[in-house]
Amino acid sequence: MKLLLIHKFGYISNIDIIRIGLILLVVISGNYKWFSPEMMYVYELTVNSWLSFLPDLLGKTGVSYFLAVFQALTGVVLLAGFVFPLAGVTGTFLVILSSATMLSIIGYGYNSESLSLVIKEVMILSSGLITLINDLAILKIDNQHSAHVGR
Repeated sequence: MKLLLIHKFGYISNIDIIRIGLILLVVISGNYKWFSPEMMYVYELTVNSWLSFLPDLLGKTGVSYFLAVFQALTGVVLLAGFVFPLAGVTGTFLVILSSATMLSIIGYGYNSESLSLVIKEVMILSSGLITLINDLAILKIDNQHSAHVGR
């Protein structure tokens, strides 16, 4: 049975709830990147990983600023996915890319405190995959509909 919430403009589907959660997580997480404790954590994660070239390229705090802007843009693109399926595909691809990258660098500095971060990233990654599958299906339906209308 599908869980649907009644909204004054219609229904909010399960995928919409997942998308809203992703937007909130990405934007809130990106907002933290502007503050010193998070900057140091980002620096420590990147300097000891395969992304060690980033602090040299962008500076010690520049990596954190870059991620903050990247996550803000990802949130905007995810939000646009409510209206434009291609934006949804792009946004969820960026979420998946970001989470996969984060999971790959956590292993370089893994400790017991990193477990909650690993769990968060796995949840974001799986939510991104679910949303991506949905957005691709919508995009395919829209393209098929456009092809039939054009005949």
